[in-house]
Amino acid sequence: MTFVHSFWSKPLLNNKFNDIQTILPVVLTDYAVSASFIHKYGHSIKLYADKIGIELLKFIPYDEIIEVNTLDDESIHFAAQIKFEALKKMSLDEILIDGDLFMRLPEAFDRLNELGKNNDFVYSMFEPNNFILSSNQQINKYQSMSDIMKRYSAEFIPPYRLDRTLYAYQWPNTSLMLFNNQQLKDEYIRQYEYYKKLLSNEDFGVCWPDIIIEQRHMHKLLNTGYTSAPMIDDFPSYESNKYALKIGFTHLGYAKIYFNETASEWLKTLNYKLYTYIKEFDIKKLLYRYIDI
Repeated sequence: MTFVHSFWSKPLLNNKFNDIQTILPVVLTDYAVSASFIHKYGHSIKLYADKIGIELLKFIPYDEIIEVNTLDDESIHFAAQIKFEALKKMSLDEILIDGDLFMRLPEAFDRLNELGKNNDFVYSMFEPNNFILSSNQQINKYQSMSDIMKRYSAEFIPPYRLDRTLYAYQWPNTSLMLFNNQQLKDEYIRQYEYYKKLLSNEDFGVCWPDIIIEQRHMHKLLNTGYTSAPMIDDFPSYESNKYALKIGFTHLGYAKIYFNETASEWLKTLNYKLYTYIKEFDIKKLLYRYIDI
């Protein structure tokens, strides 16, 4: 199997999601762990990244590195657009994974291979509404994005329950994507680029509208007759988490900072050279070099 990582440095350098001094060692560790597990089980992995992203991640022994030079003037609020630049160039037999997605055991590769034989699309897991909107903070975040986005398209006007829960918000988690249908892939890219352009002049602050236009619209596409399957069924139940542990399928998501120590220990065992590189990485030197970017 051939896997693909993608990485765009501009949101990182502009502290879009977290302070760079906090998040950069986490990002480097996660990408190194993810790639190391891929190599451990005899598979290959490519990297699509901008010039600075390549400089940050070239210490990882990717099988191929492809520079993406089309995003310099794009809004940092759409961090997922690097994934779509990669998808445009990837073949259908390649699997796009996030840097914090770990395939830790052979069983994860076996399941992916089996699901890929019979489906137009394979993804990580389906996120139900009660998981996405699990707190008032999450509800307020999605409400804030919705209030901006619905000014541009009826697609972003969600129905409400009496408790104001945005119950239309549920979707496949796309931290892993395997396409077996070119028409679905082309339509997915088209809809993302359409809505990204529509919203490109808005300031979303700390919110990430990509999570809606990347995932909610995939959910809508899959309901038009395509076949699909998640790596992990019935997420986030106890049984689904137990199964994810059994096959060694791990997506850190929002927990990546919390689990950084564990990820570092995995990397220490997988590839001590990469572990040492990250421990000795000079963040201040990086900031001095790219402070105006």
